[in-house]
Amino acid sequence: WFDGTLAMVGTEGNGWVAEGADYGTAFLAQEPLSAGDVVVFDTAMTGGVKKSTSPQDQALAGVVSAQSGFVSGASASGSVAVAMSGTAPVKVSSANGRIQAGDLLGPSSLPGIATRKNTTGMTIGTALEDAPMGMDVAMVRTLVQIQWIDTPISTPAAEDAVLSSRSADATRSGFATVKTGDTTVHVEFAPLNSYPLILAFPSGQAGDWWIANQLDTGFDVVLAETQLHDVTFTWTAEPTPEGSGMWRADQMAH
Repeated sequence: WFDGTLAMVGTEGNGWVAEGADYGTAFLAQEPLSAGDVVVFDTAMTGGVKKSTSPQDQALAGVVSAQSGFVSGASASGSVAVAMSGTAPVKVSSANGRIQAGDLLGPSSLPGIATRKNTTGMTIGTALEDAPMGMDVAMVRTLVQIQWIDTPISTPAAEDAVLSSRSADATRSGFATVKTGDTTVHVEFAPLNSYPLILAFPSGQAGDWWIANQLDTGFDVVLAETQLHDVTFTWTAEPTPEGSGMWRADQMAH
């Protein structure tokens, strides 16, 4: 069919079976293309495609097929079969992290090469296998499914960045003083809407002490014994990571 390869089709009594695993369409190309290249529609020619060159590419056509099970359209000199559904090997880069089975793939700034999709935009499909270790560019078998993803895809690095930002924005801090002759002081702060992570440090001698009654709105500092002087503590409180148990002042939630 294309590149001198004959598509083999037969039946095993359970329907028609093709040696190839994707459903392709014939397109013209003005540049050299090879199996696994991610391509977009080329507006400079009718019925043409070219390599993708940007993560923001929206006119995705598919992936240059390695061996289509079915190809529509007439072949011509300079034409290639582009897989628009089914499964096909796709050229991938580890620029956004190593590709693992189940990851969504999208175009990248590397011509014709996909990366793990971490943002809103067009996706090429879903990786069906892990990319080899230690390779900058590899071929990964993919379930081809061109679609738009509205919600950014989380990655460990992105989740860490969001958590860091959320924690920094929500951190409460201040000073709390246990007066001479007292053994406790109550600290209040604006609601964290999450179980608080509290750190406190005394300035000077405090004897044995501990934190008690932690809520998302405050806590107590408790001394084991009264002191002969005021004891001042510096403290910080920040929310627990999203998804962990949440203990609020008025309810328990998980």
